Amino acid sequence: DFVLPNLDGVRLVDLWAPGDHRFHSNYLNSIRNGELALAALGPDAGRVYVLDFVTPFNAGLELQPPGGDTAWQHWNRTFNADHYLPPEDVLKGVKVVMEPKYPVEHLTYAGLRDLYMPYVRANFQLAVENVDWWVWVARE
Repeated sequence: DFVLPNLDGVRLVDLWAPGDHRFHSNYLNSIRNGELALAALGPDAGRVYVLDFVTPFNAGLELQPPGGDTAWQHWNRTFNADHYLPPEDVLKGVKVVMEPKYPVEHLTYAGLRDLYMPYVRANFQLAVENVDWWVWVARE
């Protein structure tokens, strides 16, 4: 069962693909740990951006999404090293950047990391780390 309040009707089922259920169970657990990391920042942490395929926390926790964010990020489909939104646009108004230790889509994460982490490191500071996430907050 999904832990985020707005996604409480979502269920993880065990389908026929070997290893798929374990992978997605681990991903679901990482979302739980992400929620705990966000809770450690307090109730008014601000807009959240996730360096991964999707950002589950905005919909799941009723957070206002970043203005320059995209609903779906997929390496070589919606962006690549030559065609991507500048970090100043994607992260405009973002207060929290969540960097997954175990992303749902590794190539997408690697691309996002390479494109956006230099900007994140210059403009955010590491505030929370747990088993699944590095959580960066905007420098004041």
